[in-house]
Amino acid sequence: MKMRPEASTCTWCGAVLKAPETTWLVNAQTAVGLPEREGEFVPFKLARSGRTLTGFLVTSASLAKREGVDVIFATCGQECASALKAAVREEVDNLGLIIS
Repeated sequence: MKMRPEASTCTWCGAVLKAPETTWLVNAQTAVGLPEREGEFVPFKLARSGRTLTGFLVTSASLAKREGVDVIFATCGQECASALKAAVREEVDNLGLIIS
C-alpha cells in the first residue's frame, strides 16, 4: 500500500517523517464540524502567508475525537510544531481552528 505524501511529510517544512517515535503531533479543534471529511486529509489555507497546512480529520469513533481532538498535524520536531502552532494561533479567525 502506497503512503500518501501528507502522511509521511512534516506539515510545516515538508521534511520526510522518519519514524512515529520522532514525529510531533499538533492537535486542533475545529469551530465547525466537518463530518463528511472525517478520515481524510484536508488543506487549511493560511491567509497571511499563503501557506497551506494539511491536517488529518479524525473519525468520530476515534479515541482522539473522544478527547476533543478534531484535526491532527504531523511535524518533524519541536521547532516545526511550535512554528505551526504560532501560525495557526495568528489566524484562528480565518481558519476556524483552535490549537489544543
